[in-house]
Amino acid sequence: GGGTSLITVNLGVLVELPDPIRIAILGQLKALFPNKDLPIVEMNIDVFGLIDITNGTLSIDGVLRDSCIRLDPTKDEGMITLSGDMAMRAEFQGKPSMLLSVGGFHPKFTPPDRFPTLRRMQVSMPNIPGVGLEFSSYLAITPNTFQIGGRLDVWARFSGFSAEGYIEFDVLIQFQPFGFDFHTAFGVSVRAGRITLMGVDVSTDIKGPGKWEINGYARFEILKVKKKINLEITMGKKKPNPAETYNVSQLVYDALADIGNWNIIEDSELAGFVRLTEASQDNTELLNPKGAVQAIQKIAPLNTEIEEFSSGKISGAKKYEIEKVFIGSTQVTPQSDQFIEEWFSPASFFKMNDKEKLAAPSFEEMDGGINLTSSNTYAGESEEITIKHEEICIDRTLNQRRKFKKLQQSLEKKELHKLSKQGPKAKLFRENTQILNKLKTPQYEINKSGFKGIDIDNGKELSINKTKRPVTFAEAQFAMKQKNMSSFSNTKRYEVKAQ
Repeated sequence: GGGTSLITVNLGVLVELPDPIRIAILGQLKALFPNKDLPIVEMNIDVFGLIDITNGTLSIDGVLRDSCIRLDPTKDEGMITLSGDMAMRAEFQGKPSMLLSVGGFHPKFTPPDRFPTLRRMQVSMPNIPGVGLEFSSYLAITPNTFQIGGRLDVWARFSGFSAEGYIEFDVLIQFQPFGFDFHTAFGVSVRAGRITLMGVDVSTDIKGPGKWEINGYARFEILKVKKKINLEITMGKKKPNPAETYNVSQLVYDALADIGNWNIIEDSELAGFVRLTEASQDNTELLNPKGAVQAIQKIAPLNTEIEEFSSGKISGAKKYEIEKVFIGSTQVTPQSDQFIEEWFSPASFFKMNDKEKLAAPSFEEMDGGINLTSSNTYAGESEEITIKHEEICIDRTLNQRRKFKKLQQSLEKKELHKLSKQGPKAKLFRENTQILNKLKTPQYEINKSGFKGIDIDNGKELSINKTKRPVTFAEAQFAMKQKNMSSFSNTKRYEVKAQ
């Protein structure tokens, strides 16, 4: 027999190119159990995801809507409704981090400003006259905490009387430094109209370990007679900060001196135009003339005075700066825009109480390194090379295809520089990026005094007839060959100069 689809997924994918590179995913999931004809459980989830490859981030948002559990699958009445939100944020560049929440966060936790406000995951009983039941919950994971909690509310109303009850719990576990906060509470009340006949509320908070703190209360009310009993118990002592002392300035210095923390960043605009040969010495890195060198350390933030280091004491300086940088023999004073941000945990470098640690972001971007570039480009000695190529000319007027013999020609550094700016790749680069000012093709003006070519072997100056437009390097060379075609030989070298 034919199969039955229990889960249906609709997906849409959008891709943004070239900069930034982002992929957006829109989806809907529909699940019907045990079968789609008479489903007992129906779930509808809308999902939106965004993958930002350029910035190394991932975000996912989901909404549970129009979902239910049917007590009688043949009817649309008497349904237990399901609802709630979820979200996830992740970063993969720098200091990887992830924030996941299904139904929100612990009441004492402050999420990042850009994180959305989420509804609790909620289960509600069907609308039975005079009776109600509702359960809500949440679960969250951050780089430094695990959070979970829930609350159950029950009520009943009949002939002017009402009874209500609840029970709740919240758990927050912090990894560094390790600690937990456990809260639980319950209560019951009976009312006649607006008059409370009887009521009981009990609440307890427990914090630990090390120094244990137990705080709570019990509140009673009977026929307007109220009584409250408070509970406060403290046991043990909070563990002191480790006695170890750190020479952070030396640790930062060692990290910056470690060659493993240095990276070469190539200039994407010059990709394909500059080729680097293999290094002649071991452990020697070659740098594109317009590239940059980055040095990044993750020990402590730069340009910021810190108070502690991993809950320990600091010996010596508490603020670390890069004052001088040498590129070759040239001294460079770093500017504020040359520093690179790295992810650091504020709780590891600044004194905070437990409440402040929960409110502070798990990681924050602060100066961690520097980007080194030079406005000057240094070239080595020029080297004569031999280029073997084949030239073909298509004469549009005569519609003829002429093929010339192979040429061996030695080019000096200036000519290599000019040639590097010619060809299909250079042309594609200029057209796509529209930055002719950065890589402009040399124009050889012939309309004024004509092109001049020098026969290097004979010292004879060759001239080319005037034309009404500038020409390229290749066109100028070809015109020279035509002009002196009768005496052309492989032994001669020609030099083309722009007017």
